[in-house]
Amino acid sequence: MPHRKGGILSRSLIRDQALAIIDEDGLSALTVRRLAARLGVQAPSLYTHFSNKEAVLDAVAERLCKNIDPSGFAESWQAGLHTWASSYYAAIHWHPKAAAVVVTGAGQRADYATIAGKVHDGLVGHGWPARQAIMAAAAAEFLVLGAATKAAGDTTNDDDRPPQPHRAGSPTGIDRFADTIDGASFTVALDSLIRGLESVYAEAVHATSVTPFSSSGPRRKAWRCAATGAPSERVDIE
Repeated sequence: MPHRKGGILSRSLIRDQALAIIDEDGLSALTVRRLAARLGVQAPSLYTHFSNKEAVLDAVAERLCKNIDPSGFAESWQAGLHTWASSYYAAIHWHPKAAAVVVTGAGQRADYATIAGKVHDGLVGHGWPARQAIMAAAAAEFLVLGAATKAAGDTTNDDDRPPQPHRAGSPTGIDRFADTIDGASFTVALDSLIRGLESVYAEAVHATSVTPFSSSGPRRKAWRCAATGAPSERVDIE
C-alpha cells in the first residue's frame, strides 16, 4: 500500500521510507519504482529531491552515520576504538540490512569515509604504525558488522539457519531478552578485542625503528605502553 505521510513529499520522508524498505526486504529490494509506490507518488516526483537512487542511499547512510562517534581518541586509542565501535554497533543494530549502505557506494559514502579517516588518525596519533592502525580498525569493524549480520539473520525465517541459543527454549517470548544479551555479548567481545590489540600495539611499536630524530626524518611521537603504562622511547609514525 502507498505509505505517504501528509501532503508534502520531502527528502527526509523519502530517505526514511527507503530505509524502511531496506529494513524489510534488504538493499536489493530498493528501487525507485517501489519507493515511489510506497510514497503514493509517481517515480519522477522523487527526482525533484534526489538525482538518483545513489543519492537516496547517501541520505540513508548519512542518517545511520549521524551518531557514530570517533571522539574518544582524545582520551586514548582504547577509548577511541571502544566509543567508535560501540556507537557504530548501536547505529546499525536496528537496521542490520542497511549496514552495506554505509560501507559501500560510489567511492564509499562521504560520511563513512570521514569517520574512518578520524579513526585512523586517532590510532596513528596514539602511536600506532599506519599499517597496523588500518588492521586494528578493520578488526573492530569486522566485529561490528559481524554482529549486525547475525542480527539480520535473527530476523529471517530460514529454518536451515543455525539456532541462536539465547533465542531458543520458549515457544513464546523468544526474543524477550535477546536484544539485551546481544548488546552485552557485543561489549564483551569488543573489550576482549581491545585487550588483544594492546599486545599487538606494544609489539608493533617496539618493532618500529627508533633511530635518532632528525628534521628530515619521519614524524615522531612519545607513547606509553598500553600493557604496562610505562613511558617508552619516541617512535616513528608511518
